[in-house]
Amino acid sequence: MYKHCSKCKDGWIFNEQTGTATKCDCLKSYQELQKFLLNQSKANIFEHNSSVDDLMLKDKNLLSKIKYYTQNLDNKTSSNSSLYLYGRNNCSKTFTAKSILYDACKKSIDCRFIIMGDLVDMITDAFATEKKNDKIDEYLNCKLLVIDDAFDKAKVTLFKSGYQLPYLDRFIRKRLETYKLNTIFTSNVKIEEIQNNGFSYDIQNLIERNIKLRDGYLEFNDVFVSDEYNIDVKSIWD
Repeated sequence: MYKHCSKCKDGWIFNEQTGTATKCDCLKSYQELQKFLLNQSKANIFEHNSSVDDLMLKDKNLLSKIKYYTQNLDNKTSSNSSLYLYGRNNCSKTFTAKSILYDACKKSIDCRFIIMGDLVDMITDAFATEKKNDKIDEYLNCKLLVIDDAFDKAKVTLFKSGYQLPYLDRFIRKRLETYKLNTIFTSNVKIEEIQNNGFSYDIQNLIERNIKLRDGYLEFNDVFVSDEYNIDVKSIWD
């Protein structure tokens, strides 16, 4: 709940001489916070409260790339700069991806988070309501999308017929090649093993062509550490 400070009245500072009113800093801060919280809710990361600046990884080169990418979300890497975060379970891939979204929310960048299993179920629902189709469009067209637990046959239910794969191929292809919208995948499956996990070669080739060959493949080998250090921000995106 908003409470005005001692300098204003209900968030406004009145000038009796000019007959004008200006918005107080306390009201501005409150409105910015509410806007940020709304952005977090839309992005599906409402419980996440860490930015990229809070990340501490042993791999300084990896961290510098993540920081550079995030700092330029609304500039140099604003489009056609997707990432594939690969590593074993519990090595901070998802936490890192959510931290990137956290900073994107601060910049009011339209972003979303979804687990690939949920995405596949959503886009292959033959009886989807108009409301669900609108939700699919939100994920398809948002400026930054994180697809978590990607291409893992243990976490994504695929039927033997493979009928879901063209839907997924079309969704990813539109984002990466047609709309050129930033997409971040987190996975414990290497890109070259996507096909072996039950997904099509076309999808694997799509990821290789649009992410790996553009140096967006980042491997996580370590978990968070408590040490702090200075980082020279240099990146493949320079």
